[in-house]
Amino acid sequence: MNRFARRTAQLLGCIALCAGFSSAAQAANTLLKVGCPWFSMPISTQTYNTGYLDSHASYFVATLPTAPSADTQIIVEGSYPQVRYFSFQLSRAYSFSNLVDQLADADLTPVEGGAPNADPAALPDSNNYQNHYRVTIRFADPPAVREPNTLYAGTPAEQTNFPQVIFRRYLGNPGYDVLSRDDLPSLTYVGPLGTINFNNTPDAQACKVLQNALNNSQASKWAYNPFPALPTAVFTPVWFIDAIPYPNADSAYLQALPSTKYAPLVVIRVKLPVTPLLPPETNTPDVRYWSICQYELHSTAMVGCLADTEVTAQADGYAVFVISPASQRPALATQDAGYNWIDWGDQPDAYVALREILPSPGFLGSYQLANNTFWLPLKTTIGDFAPQSTYCDPATFAANATAGGQPLIDACRSAYAAALAARLKQAHQN
Repeated sequence: MNRFARRTAQLLGCIALCAGFSSAAQAANTLLKVGCPWFSMPISTQTYNTGYLDSHASYFVATLPTAPSADTQIIVEGSYPQVRYFSFQLSRAYSFSNLVDQLADADLTPVEGGAPNADPAALPDSNNYQNHYRVTIRFADPPAVREPNTLYAGTPAEQTNFPQVIFRRYLGNPGYDVLSRDDLPSLTYVGPLGTINFNNTPDAQACKVLQNALNNSQASKWAYNPFPALPTAVFTPVWFIDAIPYPNADSAYLQALPSTKYAPLVVIRVKLPVTPLLPPETNTPDVRYWSICQYELHSTAMVGCLADTEVTAQADGYAVFVISPASQRPALATQDAGYNWIDWGDQPDAYVALREILPSPGFLGSYQLANNTFWLPLKTTIGDFAPQSTYCDPATFAANATAGGQPLIDACRSAYAAALAARLKQAHQN
């Protein structure tokens, strides 16, 4: 399947979700004068396991007014959460390519003073999480020179299909729950109706309809067949991320589409980027966040994710991941033996994603570099940070695991090539 077909197929994943929301919009049959507060539950793998989500993230959603005046503002206020990364995103709900505007934590100026990060890969200066932020949402197009801490939702005439603000949080510090509602920012409407906290919205009945629509659409997993099973576990850039629903402009991805129809194991060797330390310690990070996630391809459900803090590297500094059904897990596929194991799950066809958020300027391993020149080999665009991946079988893994990641990759590739050649020869003879 060519890349253009893949792009079209990925978009099909939104059909069920968007259709459900559109029905809700019709059912509400009213304009939101003020808007809806944060929905009662976040979107996450623990609440709605659908949509290729990272298990270390949560997404809280609130709905903005659909008939604002030009001078209406929404004020978003809160304290810096104890997480690796957070951001605010404005989206046109229930549609493709629906990102309108976005502010990452690195772009925020704290209320207490200071300046946005020069290096977005570094943690923002949050005064050890004691600082606060104040974000203004304006109903206008972005000016040539943006105001600090400001999101632009577009003109009042563009506020159709229930515009939303989304609060993303990734990888909480020890003891911090990214699903917690305790430190959600306040939302305040300021406009012709006065100053109204979203918790006191006059749109409460319509908000219930929208909440039920979210519950129903997210609870029913997407069921579609965007890709045929491919006889390769090679990673490719995800260059069309801006075309899918609810993209994160701070993220870049590499993807692979393996299947147990070809082999029971996938082995992946990756040079990991440097990620930030918890304050008050400091380092020079390459990216803000990194993870690897295994999904059911057709349902989009997450099976297993490892964030950078959970990964064991081998002596050469590279991390090696083994993905297999639990029944086929090799005895040496353990962190004590230098390997990171992820469950394949129950479905044969999988979607594996490597995720980077907010690279440092000039970082040569940035996945965004690969996405921007997707037609070039990964080794050309990101050098040693290009992942190596291959199918493998349990016997080959057992015989070569103690030799280290690179010899294991080489042995698995050789064994798989020989097995594939034998299969093709037998098919030709038949």
